[in-house]
Amino acid sequence: MVVGESGPHGEGGGNGVLDRQEFHDCLESADLGLQPYEVGMLLDVFDANEDGKMSYGEFTDMAYEVLLQAAREKAIVEAQMAAWE
Repeated sequence: MVVGESGPHGEGGGNGVLDRQEFHDCLESADLGLQPYEVGMLLDVFDANEDGKMSYGEFTDMAYEVLLQAAREKAIVEAQMAAWE
């Protein structure tokens, strides 16, 4: 799955959103080794409006939050390591 400004590419409907099956198929084709229940959990996390679909906006909002959290965690680890030096 490639996500661009027009939405996720690789989705079957061409409507800019992925339903549960399309989301599952995209993640399966990415060969991430996820179990079916993990794919369902990810969609539940990304599906902010709980309509059973992931829109481009929902994806980008969640991706931003994930990246922000990762940056915070990295900064904390780096600060702790610097304190030990």
